[in-house]
Amino acid sequence: MRLIFALLVLPSLAHGQAKYAVYREGKRVGNVTITQKIREDGTKLVQTSIDFGQAKVRMENTFDKDGTAIRKFMEMTGLVKRTVVATFDKAGANVVIDEKGKRETKQVSLVPNAPRANKSEFWFIRDLPVVGAESQSYVFSLDTLSWELMATKYRGKATISVAGKKTPAHYTTSGDMEAWLDGKGYPLLIIKGQTRFERLQD
Repeated sequence: MRLIFALLVLPSLAHGQAKYAVYREGKRVGNVTITQKIREDGTKLVQTSIDFGQAKVRMENTFDKDGTAIRKFMEMTGLVKRTVVATFDKAGANVVIDEKGKRETKQVSLVPNAPRANKSEFWFIRDLPVVGAESQSYVFSLDTLSWELMATKYRGKATISVAGKKTPAHYTTSGDMEAWLDGKGYPLLIIKGQTRFERLQD
């Protein structure tokens, strides 16, 4: 599901929790809750819960202080029952898949010099990028079980409307995904194709 991959690369949250409504082609299709903790050693834990009604997804991603993935976990329940866990070493991703009780392992390699550190993981949380700053890295998708090169760019400040209220934001792009974040790194609005994630009021 490409929607799941979009959630895996959402701009990062500052400490705390945020909730979103998910719209597809103008119709509300689900809700998302994201909780994030930056640990004392500088690593970051991001936990995501997605509710599409009949289908639910729970994800947990851990990154080192440079924004490189350490571990990724995804559990899907409801219409599809599937668990995917990926850990990483110099060779690439080591994946364990459990689907309907059937276990499978895979090793998905990546060339040793390919960039994996995603600096944008810490934009506005710990680091303040200059306008035009860009982070290019290979991101492993638990959805497609493949490495995908992603370029995230900080485009500058903008004013957007969220829940009928004009709000200042930082505008970033990652491929065909646009994201507007507040000054603490909380996504306010994310648009990817016909899918829209809108921050709910606290």
